[in-house]
Amino acid sequence: MDQYRLAIDEAISDFTNVYEIGEEIVADFRKFLLTAGEKHLSDMPTSSTKRTRIRRKNGYNCFISAQFDEHRKQNQGTRVGNSQELMGIFAKKWSSLPSEEKKKFEEKASQDNENLKQLNYYNKKNKKPMTGYNLYYKECNETLKAEASELGIKPMKHVGATWRALSEEVQQSYRDRAAKLHDPNFEPEN
Repeated sequence: MDQYRLAIDEAISDFTNVYEIGEEIVADFRKFLLTAGEKHLSDMPTSSTKRTRIRRKNGYNCFISAQFDEHRKQNQGTRVGNSQELMGIFAKKWSSLPSEEKKKFEEKASQDNENLKQLNYYNKKNKKPMTGYNLYYKECNETLKAEASELGIKPMKHVGATWRALSEEVQQSYRDRAAKLHDPNFEPEN
């Protein structure tokens, strides 16, 4: 919502620089826009079912990000200039940067990509982390399906029943192993 307020303030400022409008009208217009925006944002769903795609970084991305950070620091967090103009300025800086300097940003991007890769962000479908039950299913799928067909029951019902029949310690060991697959630094609680 704060970004929305900033955008409205910036747009109104740009508009009033071009057109002469009374302060009372500008205040009413700002209030109207904020109220409408808050209503619109409150009607939006809070969580999206669509998973966001995390893109691999390159040296240019890291350079641009660093330039925006530096720009914010120099201007005490206030936004000075329009983003398109700033991007143009930063792109020219990147073009004139010596290759040794570019290499630093490319190495930073490579390191960031490696960190994300270790966290499994770049798997093909950006899947959720595996759970203990998923790991159990993956390991025991074939044998449990065979048992289910011998017993004449549905395979997934049999898998669920055998999972629930496992002791809490065994289930926890599967959960810990699944967490370890997702985060190599995971340490189970004892």
